[in-house]
Amino acid sequence: MRTLRPTTAAKWLLASYALAILAIFLVSADALDVLIFGTLLGVPWIVAPAALAALLVSTWDDPIVAWGSLAIEAAVIGSTAWIGLTLVAQPDPQNGIFLMLLPMLQFFGVVLCLVPLLLLRRAIALIQRPKS
Repeated sequence: MRTLRPTTAAKWLLASYALAILAIFLVSADALDVLIFGTLLGVPWIVAPAALAALLVSTWDDPIVAWGSLAIEAAVIGSTAWIGLTLVAQPDPQNGIFLMLLPMLQFFGVVLCLVPLLLLRRAIALIQRPKS
């Protein structure tokens, strides 16, 4: 039986997230210009923080950092879903501005969450280092 690797999980998670965001944009567009520019600009902008986290999963050989980066990717996707549902439940004209700023906050969150993972990796390496 094959085990699930973090890189495979990250790719599938990112692909399903991008398709879901694309479907939301396609369904909610009411005019052709909104459809074209919203899809070309909006989907990559919203998916980019999760893509960064997925890229981090594939760059680390250490399983702790790889699985931790996958958890960060899942948190980015979950935060987008949570904020999206909140904005739909409580409509306000200011919601569009916040939704445009959300990926910047998520980029900051990905970098901020990566620092403790790297510190944990370093601490484990120091503990496991043979004493001479």
